[in-house]
Amino acid sequence: EYVSLKRLFGFAMMAGWFFAAVLGPSMEFAVTQFGYRGAYGVWMVLAAIAALLVGGVGDGRVLGAPGPRGPLGARLAGLAHISGVILVGLSMMAYFAFVERLGQRVGFTLQSVGYLFAAICGFGALGAGLAGVLGERLGLLGPLVFGTVLHSIAIVVAVNVANPALFVVGAIGDGFTVMYLLAYQLAAAAALDATGRWAAATSGAFLGAQASVPS
Repeated sequence: EYVSLKRLFGFAMMAGWFFAAVLGPSMEFAVTQFGYRGAYGVWMVLAAIAALLVGGVGDGRVLGAPGPRGPLGARLAGLAHISGVILVGLSMMAYFAFVERLGQRVGFTLQSVGYLFAAICGFGALGAGLAGVLGERLGLLGPLVFGTVLHSIAIVVAVNVANPALFVVGAIGDGFTVMYLLAYQLAAAAALDATGRWAAATSGAFLGAQASVPS
């Protein structure tokens, strides 16, 4: 049985961001009612659900497996790919770190910004799910270019508008497109190496780039 890399990463990331969307409101209630014990309880429940999902992962051959490229060619392609992903992570987080302040600028309360973060995670899950649904149907380059253009527009809108509704559209659009793009980027990295090393390195590079942005 063959498994599409884009479909696999898309649906896997959709599940992760769905949990992130649920985490915000759940954590607020748990901490308010039970203090830090409530927060640990929420994490424990999510970890148990994740463990059950991981246990259901099976084996399968993948579409878009590594081609005849030699070790040097694969290494150069992998390094170039990771460099691009790092730039995406830096640019995305350079904006995202200031969503709270941008929200307050257009008149949102901190509580409203919290709900916005949950919505961003929810739409991020939908973006990753869209990548999973599309799978191999549209190839790789077209969806990446299209998603990159939409991602750039979303950030420009969120940063420059003073209208609360347009700000929400831009912020949600950023969450949707960045997870849509990341699913394709991880699939492209996985296609470089059947053992998954480049996919793991790409994910780590993206998170590291996000963490390195000062807020």
